[in-house]
Amino acid sequence: MKIRWDDVRVFLELSRESSMQHAAKSMGVNVSTLSRRLKALETSLGHALFDRTPEGLVLTPAGADALEHAAALERTVHRFERSVASWEQDIAGIVRISTPPVLVRYAILPWLPEIARSYPKLSIEVRASTQVADILRREVDIALRMGRPQHQDLFAKRLTRYRHVIAASPALAERVGVLREIEQVSWIGWPEGHTLLTMSQWFHDANLPIQMRLDTFDGHLALARQGQGVVLCAEQLLEVNGLVEVELGEQLEQRLPALPESELWLVTHSELRHVPRVSLVWDQLLSQVTQHIQKHPAREP
Repeated sequence: MKIRWDDVRVFLELSRESSMQHAAKSMGVNVSTLSRRLKALETSLGHALFDRTPEGLVLTPAGADALEHAAALERTVHRFERSVASWEQDIAGIVRISTPPVLVRYAILPWLPEIARSYPKLSIEVRASTQVADILRREVDIALRMGRPQHQDLFAKRLTRYRHVIAASPALAERVGVLREIEQVSWIGWPEGHTLLTMSQWFHDANLPIQMRLDTFDGHLALARQGQGVVLCAEQLLEVNGLVEVELGEQLEQRLPALPESELWLVTHSELRHVPRVSLVWDQLLSQVTQHIQKHPAREP
């Protein structure tokens, strides 16, 4: 029996996505390639690993048993990869960064071109998404996360604590003055059921009449800059996005849930922290975010 690691990776991704299309997109290959690799693995093992159902792929009993061993193999491969990476001396190769989209503009773009010019053998890949990328599975090397990571193998540094406020364009804020009634403004929020983020959870708890729902915070900010309504925004991000805080009337402030706070953390794997290419990018992110925080400190509540 000969089993290829690439085929095991396909099996693991299919078990996580339960869909050929989604797994193919995640791995950057086409569906036919994925199907061919799965068939090769099933032939090598002599067992079907998935049942094909209208709802998607479902593990067979053999697949469920194989999954535990495949996951253990994946962890071993990743430990090997991190060990090899620690031998590096030159700043070369690829560094993958995961970040919430709203942070790209001020946390990454200011230093990215200069680093690219200074280190021509280094490639930096930025994945802007509200989804948490898995550092342990080597999906990314470094992440900016809204929340403290818990796994013991991760190395993390808290960068700041964000206090969120009701925000609008300067013109709309001036026109409204003190916001005393919910109906005075249009609210820009998140789609129903979208409760992963601290901000979207606040809108859910506040039970506001949201007229415009978008699942991207950049869309919230764009509409707010146009004066189309008010949004929830971290205080330190107001100026860079051309917004100002809207003052709440005392009764409305008491009626609404407490405005949320969140923490921004810089995270990598503990075994990658001192790899030269990762260390360089880590230091750039730390320096850039620290400078921004110093220029735009949150006021005391």
